[in-house]
Amino acid sequence: MSIKKFSLMMTSVGGEMSAQTMTFAQKSQRHDVRVVGVDASEKATGKYFADAFYTVPFADDPSYISSVLNIVSNEAVQLILPGSDEEALMLAKHRELFEKQGCQVACPDYQTLEILANKAETYRAISKIEGLNVPVWKEVSDQNELLDALDEVYVQCPHGIVLKPSVARGGRDILIISDQYQEVETVPNARELRMGLNTYKKDFTNFYEGKFPVVVMQRLAEPVHDIDMVSHDGRVIQVIPRRRVHSAAPNEGHILLNDPQLIKMAEIVIKKFNLSWLQDIDAMYDVDGTAYILEINPRPSGSFSISIAAGIPLLDDIISLAKGEETSQRISPEEKHVIPYKMLKAV
Repeated sequence: MSIKKFSLMMTSVGGEMSAQTMTFAQKSQRHDVRVVGVDASEKATGKYFADAFYTVPFADDPSYISSVLNIVSNEAVQLILPGSDEEALMLAKHRELFEKQGCQVACPDYQTLEILANKAETYRAISKIEGLNVPVWKEVSDQNELLDALDEVYVQCPHGIVLKPSVARGGRDILIISDQYQEVETVPNARELRMGLNTYKKDFTNFYEGKFPVVVMQRLAEPVHDIDMVSHDGRVIQVIPRRRVHSAAPNEGHILLNDPQLIKMAEIVIKKFNLSWLQDIDAMYDVDGTAYILEINPRPSGSFSISIAAGIPLLDDIISLAKGEETSQRISPEEKHVIPYKMLKAV
């Protein structure tokens, strides 16, 4: 008698690394995995790599949950791995509906996710936790507050400031303001804009119209670091720091690190927020070598397959958690450079 494959649903499979992640799941040496991919776009690249693919509404659509539930029923899905903040929140909020169908949702409880999905709420929470550092920051709710906060925070931050919506994902709508920029500058393969303070006040005062509240915060020293975390009920299973090769472009390659400061940061976060499954921290250092949390993503990093490519069994471990099996021994990461490359597939 053949053994039934483990049915894993991955959402938001249109990301650059979705195809690689799905392939890693399907080629697992520990589990026999069937991948069900879903996305709001019929053109999502993951469509051509999934064992089954469905389009679903966006997470804020009233029919999103019923649509996903139907797929879970049709495909006997056992675990959902959300790929966006909005989906993680919506799925966690309706977790019991999925559990009644024998399907687990790979994210923490809804109340925790509400904090993590909001940068200002995250900063308020971690500012009360010993051992975690928060950059200089202020949340503003309208344009007048923003203009006041610009001057207030700017004088405290000699290396510049960063503006970003309190609730956003994927590096969207980020402005970096510093005296080092005379004109508006863009970064290849990234969404952020860089400019001087006078340029912002002259040409960009309406940039955040309809996007408030906004966080005004200290600019830290590049590059950004990502920290993949696998955990269960506040227990650490894997913590893997990696440094981006290009700070504003997370899919352009990483270097895995055995960084004690970043590892300790993640261990504290896992314990204090009682995390389970797979999440990601974005962190940076200041010029004095102190690590700060930029955000704690309420779902896996879009580039977590980089750690898998380096030999860290992140997907295997969360599937083992779903099956009630032992996870792998904790791995001490070795410094490895993981590079992206393009492949082709005829469909």
